Amino acid sequence: MEVSRYVNLFYATCLVLAVITFNKLVAQIWESVEVLKDVSIVGNTITLTTLIGVGLGVALTVWAYRREDYRAHVSEVVIELHKVTWPTMDETKRSTMVVIVFTIIVSLYLAGIDRVFSYLTDLLLLHG
Repeated sequence: MEVSRYVNLFYATCLVLAVITFNKLVAQIWESVEVLKDVSIVGNTITLTTLIGVGLGVALTVWAYRREDYRAHVSEVVIELHKVTWPTMDETKRSTMVVIVFTIIVSLYLAGIDRVFSYLTDLLLLHG
């Protein structure tokens, strides 16, 4: 895929996240103000707060998309990510196993040290 497709995919993802976030935020604010009642537009799923949240999410995404410096930055990130050498599945599995084994070894070592110092502390405090 070319760079512009990834950039557009990024902005589409941002649009979805912004709409969800603003929808929840507006609903919370609307609910906290006792004077305002949420009006149902279509059934119970589309309400006035939903439309306001969608409008704010779309407005923010369009504003960010029209900013040339934002798009340039996202394009640079996509170009740099194309240069990355990603590990194969076998390399990932091996690395994961090394991390798990090392974590178990260090956990056992720290548990042993804790027991030794706990024993020494009890010995000094209880018999001293």
